[in-house]
Amino acid sequence: MIRTLFLILLALSLHVTVSAIQNRILTRKFGNVYVRTIVGERNKPEDPLRIAGILASRLCDLYEYSAPIYIDLTYACENNCANVYLLAFDNGTITRYGQTTSRRGNKKALSIYAVYARFDMRALLNVLEYGLKNTGPIAKGQQVVECQYGYSQFSSNSIDTGFLRSLAGAEPSQVVKNVLATEVYRRELPENPVSVSTYFQDNKFHVYTNESCLPDSPILSLNNTWRFERLSSYDALVFDTDSYFYYVSSVSQRQVSSRHVLHPILTWGFAPTIDIKREFKDPVVFMYSNISPNHTIGQVTVNYFPSVDTLRQIESPRRH
Repeated sequence: MIRTLFLILLALSLHVTVSAIQNRILTRKFGNVYVRTIVGERNKPEDPLRIAGILASRLCDLYEYSAPIYIDLTYACENNCANVYLLAFDNGTITRYGQTTSRRGNKKALSIYAVYARFDMRALLNVLEYGLKNTGPIAKGQQVVECQYGYSQFSSNSIDTGFLRSLAGAEPSQVVKNVLATEVYRRELPENPVSVSTYFQDNKFHVYTNESCLPDSPILSLNNTWRFERLSSYDALVFDTDSYFYYVSSVSQRQVSSRHVLHPILTWGFAPTIDIKREFKDPVVFMYSNISPNHTIGQVTVNYFPSVDTLRQIESPRRH
């Protein structure tokens, strides 16, 4: 028990140290919608931020709602947990680890906090649509609620979270369905043309190539993406969780690989830090730290060979 507690505290301290160096808060404005998320050196959820901003702004336009709206997206690294949503009409006050901060001083606005393991735009739009129609009742009925998700703990104003959970999982209105039908393409640099990329539509992420008759024939469709790692202009790795990935290519005979897992990754509830390198065509090299079930710490190196669609794992000696 003491050994386990020590390792948890060690993991927490390492996470805080690394986060202070690598993580930053990213805020983007889309019309009247402000979306904020935490971006790390290797965990870069710009796609959910951009998708949420574009589609939330479109829903606001359809309801002719022009007042500011604030959306916070937090990736929680707890793949087996349900997403959490908070909805309030306030000045953005939030308390974390005993410290209370306000995002907007005395200015009140519609606020949504989404803590997710799987990005679900349909649920987010369901919550937002309710907010657009009910700002008065929300302001009167909200109260301070405690939210715990893995190691993430905070308190903030919200209406009933059980109601929001039901609302998030409900069948969307026709208006929300129409917004979800919008195609949101991954932002690519025009000076670096690519032949494989992604777009989001109907609450799914779609991978396409220039040869796949976009947009009718994506080569891969996923309910979630955690990371899109471009290897070159013609191939990439697509993670649908923090440890499962596909290799996709516009030039290989097999455009989509089998679904592979980097195993084992034990992270104490934090996003794993995975270095990905490739100097030549084969192999792609993954490197990450691992805490095994018997509480030993080691460095794991995994080589992936796209030409034969095979993983080979190499582990360094473990430290106790």
